[in-house]
Amino acid sequence: MCGAPANVVDHIIPRAEGGSDDPDQLQSLCTYHSRRKTGAEGARAARRAREGDRPAPHIAITGYAASGKSELAKRLSAATGIPTMHIDDLEGNWRLLGYHAHRHAGPLIVESIALPAWPLALLIYCRCDESLRQRRLRQRPGFYHRDTPERYDHSARADLVVDTTRRVDLRPVLRRIDAALSALLAAR
Repeated sequence: MCGAPANVVDHIIPRAEGGSDDPDQLQSLCTYHSRRKTGAEGARAARRAREGDRPAPHIAITGYAASGKSELAKRLSAATGIPTMHIDDLEGNWRLLGYHAHRHAGPLIVESIALPAWPLALLIYCRCDESLRQRRLRQRPGFYHRDTPERYDHSARADLVVDTTRRVDLRPVLRRIDAALSALLAAR
């Protein structure tokens, strides 16, 4: 495409849109063009979601960096069997996350500091003592952090605010997840 080394195998027609793993359906792309193409595919998935082709109900866990989101997501996933998707796994690309979440058939726990653009069954906001959060940040090797509190404070929009300063009792959180998913299933 651009002359850069091709280091990514890409599906010409995305699997989520009916593509297969057939060799004639694969192409080699450089990282830059692969990310652009996958971003466009994610945008299409988000557009389909807005226009009524809704993905499965998802649970978002959000909060500042080092607020305990990943630990809570891991524990909830273990308790419910619902898989977790972390924005860090996709190098911070929300379009990729939207693309993968749209492909997922069942509920999904999505963990990130930002909010997804698709419908949610439940939004959980994590907060903790600021000195603990700063201590957690310093323990991350090579972690560069810029706080933009007004951008990532979704506590007012949250269905549930969880204080992660101490180990979270999962029982009330699990009841809320069960109620939210049951209500969505009953509405379908």
